Amino acid sequence: MLKFRLISGSALVALITTSVFWDHPAAAWVFVVFGCICVTVALAEFLAMTAVAGFPGYRILTVLAGLLYVLATAGGAAGCFPDSLTTLIPGIFIIAVFLAAFREADLRLGLMNAVVSLGGFLYLCWTLSFLVRIYFFAPDTRAGPVLALFLILVTKFNDIGGYTVGNITGRLLPGGNHKVTPRLSPKKSWEGLFGSVLFSIGIACALLHWWGDAMTYYGHPLLTLPVAIVIGFVCAIIGFWGDLAESVVKRGTGVKDSGAIIPGMGGLLDVLDSLVFVAPLFYWYLLVVSGG
Repeated sequence: MLKFRLISGSALVALITTSVFWDHPAAAWVFVVFGCICVTVALAEFLAMTAVAGFPGYRILTVLAGLLYVLATAGGAAGCFPDSLTTLIPGIFIIAVFLAAFREADLRLGLMNAVVSLGGFLYLCWTLSFLVRIYFFAPDTRAGPVLALFLILVTKFNDIGGYTVGNITGRLLPGGNHKVTPRLSPKKSWEGLFGSVLFSIGIACALLHWWGDAMTYYGHPLLTLPVAIVIGFVCAIIGFWGDLAESVVKRGTGVKDSGAIIPGMGGLLDVLDSLVFVAPLFYWYLLVVSGG
């Protein structure tokens, strides 16, 4: 299991790193296309899980809206499309979802499917689209791509730290680890959460040391060492809650993993869950510190 996790994780990081450090106009397209694939597949996995509970949502309509929204966000952030598209697409989507619900013979089922589709769009498409906004932050500089990779690595080291420390302490401590919420996620422990915080803070400080000169807003530093420590801590805690949010969906639908597309990790939603709540918060921080 660990071997497959390392192989899959390394492949994903390599692909994202290429889109960040490849000095070519096509690099942005690599990131956007990869982002579109991730968001739409994760959304499809989410709807597949809710379908197990009897509420499949409107899958084609929702996935199509999610794809268009991410593309519109990327185009707006890059200056290719008007920003109004990111408002227009959700508006049209809401109307289309309720039109589909009205056509259901069972209006209760139609209502629940509408709620599932709208909830899935908000939960995954809206939140993860902020990664695209971060990538295109401070156009004509390398700050945005580096910041996007910074956030992804700091957040995912939360998973690595939790898995590593949780497994070690689980073997060493008499009676095993102290569980955080056995009902939702039996494997998550306070010891693992401590490891998540430690690893996230550590990589945040290391990346600031290595890439600090690139993470600037037209010459003004966006991160300092104290801020990097706080961001590492926040990413670990909020990323942990992102994991628990998906656990609610899993336990509510009786599904073990969101999918099996990534060996050793499960589905794409299992990989992206910790980024869902982190991405909007980090983008908000960037706006505040840059005066945008």
